Amino acid sequence: PSQLTVAALTDTPPTREAWALFVTDRGLYLRPSDVPGAAATDSASSGPAAGLSGGKFSDAQLGEQLQRLPQGPDLTLFVTAERDIPVRRLEQVLQQLAVSQPGPITLAVALSPDTALPAPRSTSAAARRCPDGLPESEEVEGDLPVAALTEALEPLRARAASCLAYADARGAAGGRLLLGLRVSADGGVSYACMVADETEDDALAACVLAAAQDLRFPAPDPAGTVDVELPLLLRPNSPPAQAAVCEPTQPSNSR
Repeated sequence: PSQLTVAALTDTPPTREAWALFVTDRGLYLRPSDVPGAAATDSASSGPAAGLSGGKFSDAQLGEQLQRLPQGPDLTLFVTAERDIPVRRLEQVLQQLAVSQPGPITLAVALSPDTALPAPRSTSAAARRCPDGLPESEEVEGDLPVAALTEALEPLRARAASCLAYADARGAAGGRLLLGLRVSADGGVSYACMVADETEDDALAACVLAAAQDLRFPAPDPAGTVDVELPLLLRPNSPPAQAAVCEPTQPSNSR
């Protein structure tokens, strides 16, 4: 029933599938980021994560426990340790993870219970969604060559990536989008909606759709409307390489 808050300083946002490994003097513990403790320890739980967050386990069981985690490119493992755990002990665990864990590993710190966390950013953005595809239209159907479509869509990819700056923590991890666009007879976008959205972030989806509305296409020939479904994969930029904490200083000629 208790809650744990773990923080890490990184340019890479947390993913939707994040787990935390706690190194304690009693053993190792795994906790998922999106499952309440009480639900995760329920004996009726099923699936690959069932039982993982229940009790402690030893170093020898670490590889087996990691194999039971949901596998995928979005899985991130946050590692944190109790205050009195020696650095050498933490290093031993990290050496094991280097062999057993194929995904990203991030060092984190557990925050004290009285830490004031920022409130979720409120937004009035409402993204137009169309899970069944673009609505029916009675307008005359036109045509655009694939090459013309591809060239006109190129600016959207860059602007969509910049929309990640407006996303919340979940949406900032990126994901797959499927946009529905209706190109009008004059080459403008008369209708844009989100057919599928893996990010589940309204502000991010609204930003991408706003960028899509600004697109300009060649006028369809023959004249009419053209419906397009565009898949987009948004990924956050990789963090810059971290400089060494104690870089050797250059000898100075000054006295």
